[in-house]
Amino acid sequence: MNERKAEILQHLVRDRPTARVHQGDYRDILPSLLKQCRFEDYARGLCLLDPYGLSVDYALLVEIAKMKSVEIFFNFMLVAANRNVLWKNPDLVSAKRRAMMTRVWGDEAAWREAAYDKAPDLFGAETLTKVSNGRIIAAYRQRLKGAGFAYVPEPIAMKNSHNAPLYYLFFCSPKAVAAHIVTEIFAKYR
Repeated sequence: MNERKAEILQHLVRDRPTARVHQGDYRDILPSLLKQCRFEDYARGLCLLDPYGLSVDYALLVEIAKMKSVEIFFNFMLVAANRNVLWKNPDLVSAKRRAMMTRVWGDEAAWREAAYDKAPDLFGAETLTKVSNGRIIAAYRQRLKGAGFAYVPEPIAMKNSHNAPLYYLFFCSPKAVAAHIVTEIFAKYR
């Protein structure tokens, strides 16, 4: 969306006639680009989704999965989820931030169930305990499969200099062979 960055990308692809830089919000640009990757036309695509924070709507992932012609690499911003939504007490999170997580996850009840264990306290009231990041990522992987992607290999954690995961790189594909190749590549970096 940054004009200067778009100009830099334009410069980098200037000698590639098939490469195009589209500047703007993905919600406005990506749907029309994806329509060019129709399965029945034997057109295929590879989509790299590298969002800033929690911004890729689950509905878009469902749309891509239905196409059966586009594979995606997708960065799920776990650090943004933890910082903005997945607090010890989710009821303290603003409605706006909960809605953001619901758009990303596709269903509020599903992300709450995936992110928290429920147990009664001494007085019989229900208490919530946030689950590990690994369980959240495993649950999101299941969400991607539920979106319709036939193959979603285990993602790879992308970590900061303190070895803390910032985001997880997922690969989603309609093809087993592509998933096998990516699984082997990811294995080299675990």
